[in-house]
Amino acid sequence: MGVVGELVKALTSLHPHIEKIKVENVIIGLSYTCVQVSTGHVGLCHTLLGELNISCCKIAEKAGSMAGSRVADLLEMANSWDLGERVVGMATINALSAQHIEGGGGLRVTKGNILERLEVKKDDVVVMAGNMRPLKQALKARGCRLLVFDRNPLFRDEETLPDTLVDEAMEKADVVLASGTSLANGTIDRVLRASRNARCVALIGPSAGAYPQVLLGMGATMIGCIRVLNPSMVMRVVSEGGGTKALKPYVEQVTIEKAS
Repeated sequence: MGVVGELVKALTSLHPHIEKIKVENVIIGLSYTCVQVSTGHVGLCHTLLGELNISCCKIAEKAGSMAGSRVADLLEMANSWDLGERVVGMATINALSAQHIEGGGGLRVTKGNILERLEVKKDDVVVMAGNMRPLKQALKARGCRLLVFDRNPLFRDEETLPDTLVDEAMEKADVVLASGTSLANGTIDRVLRASRNARCVALIGPSAGAYPQVLLGMGATMIGCIRVLNPSMVMRVVSEGGGTKALKPYVEQVTIEKAS
């Protein structure tokens, strides 16, 4: 079973009365998709608009029927072959995971940007799977050799390569930084397998807020995600097409590691 399957299994076990948990709201925005469940928690996942196969102006087959449905039904969408459904499923996973990103349970949760915890040495080979632009300059200043890959042409620039050779690069990397969108686009298992020799494997971004015990138990060493502080404003920002910058006042960044 892959990472996403293990996440669904773990969250189903953690919520013995999962049949009673309902979906309150689903918003598929231009930048993020947001799911709110009846526990009050909210989960986010990047919409991956540039990778979706949009036909007849339609992203979600189940549009109009998701709010009010059982959380268990949307959880299963994370395993779908349809990318639009996977995005909604991952946002649901992150909503159910939100209450478990509080520390304890063998975890150390630190407020702040993951760069404050990330150890990158001079001359380290650092592979970034997903062009996370805010991190690039800070990493270069540390003297590492940074290789950036992205499968989406919209996120590639003169310093970013297509992801054709990313597996080979990760096998030789000291540090691997993978976007949390790897959970939604189906590449997470490949990323963790290819980076097994790396000293540090970090999953980063709002999409990476899945149940950390599973992620850390299957090869990740660090998770840089967010905690939602103001659910109503997060949903409003997403519904109005806002991205990461617009969300910042209503979330806080956290870094999750195994407690030493």
